[in-house]
Amino acid sequence: MNGSKTDWNKGTFFLIFFLCIVVGGGLMKIMEEVTKPVTLSVFMSFVFFTPIKKMNEKFRLPWWFGMTIVFVIFFAFFFGIGNIIIASLRSILDKVPEYEERFQAISMSISRFISDNRDSKLFELLGIEKQQTIAQYFFKSFDIVGIVKSFAVEFTGSILNFSTMLFFVVLFSIFLLTEMQFTLQKTSKVISRKHRYRILKIIKKTTADVTQYISIKFAMSLISGVYVTIVCVAFKMDFAAVWGFLSFIMNFIPKFGSLIAWLITTIFAIIVFYPSPVPIILSSVLIIIENLAIGNLIEPKVEGKNLDLSPFVILVSLSIWGWLWGFLGLLLAVPLTVTVKIICENISFLKPVAILIGGMSNSEGQEEQEATEEAENTPAVAEEKD
Repeated sequence: MNGSKTDWNKGTFFLIFFLCIVVGGGLMKIMEEVTKPVTLSVFMSFVFFTPIKKMNEKFRLPWWFGMTIVFVIFFAFFFGIGNIIIASLRSILDKVPEYEERFQAISMSISRFISDNRDSKLFELLGIEKQQTIAQYFFKSFDIVGIVKSFAVEFTGSILNFSTMLFFVVLFSIFLLTEMQFTLQKTSKVISRKHRYRILKIIKKTTADVTQYISIKFAMSLISGVYVTIVCVAFKMDFAAVWGFLSFIMNFIPKFGSLIAWLITTIFAIIVFYPSPVPIILSSVLIIIENLAIGNLIEPKVEGKNLDLSPFVILVSLSIWGWLWGFLGLLLAVPLTVTVKIICENISFLKPVAILIGGMSNSEGQEEQEATEEAENTPAVAEEKD
């Protein structure tokens, strides 16, 4: 009887939990002008918290002085890169006629190839009519020049919009970082001694894991962006900083982001270097090798199993957060989902949720983690640590 009542209570809890998520998502959509800067400030605070804390502990620098150093570096980096990107995008718009001529030359070359192979079954499957030239088909289906124009204008507008929002993000981050140094002390005073160890452990573990994930993702994205910039400079590709910054931003979208950045960069390399195939092939291969190395080898090893997510959950989170907040939602989708997973892992009755949204490596290590936590949470150990 008690077992069925417990199961009923769990079912009711998860139903209410799901409804709260739906209602919360709706509120985040309606209040996006507020929730966007707040969320960005939280993640920015997580990234900045570690270096500020290290400067405070190792070099005995006051907390406010460490914050000043970090924010000065951030503003120098942001405004330096922002000015370069905006200037480069404006230059792209000025050179669009030149790229359009090259694109037409590429289209005519492909058109001649199609004309020589009109009876191919492949072209019939693609729906290319025999009376239609490849240039017409290509411009109709893939208006690359229009895409370049649209991308340059929209990306410039996004940077300007973000710059206006940056004031609130930085303001929230300053106050949040100031509060974070006193979080544990405040929590200790509010929570009773009986539950203090468990709750403080959850706070420390969640903060540490989220900070680890965001810091690693930021570092890997920065490495990717610098690498792509160096490759583009080495091959004398126009606007190398733009493609490096694109790789840096898109790397925050796992599985697909770096691939999309590589595809856009390769298309631009074809337009710039045509008809020379060597720089196109070499630059494309070097970039895709770096993407595969970081995405499949380095990041998983550095992040560890605890931050692994199910590929299906990644797709769903990208869809949901992309619908909620657009491009910013795509960038923050996985960090937000990882944050939810970490919180669920550290709360006993939410661990089934963490298992469901995690990858197979999480399920395999779950029993060992639970056994360790049981040992740590025995009364004797808890009392000793408290």
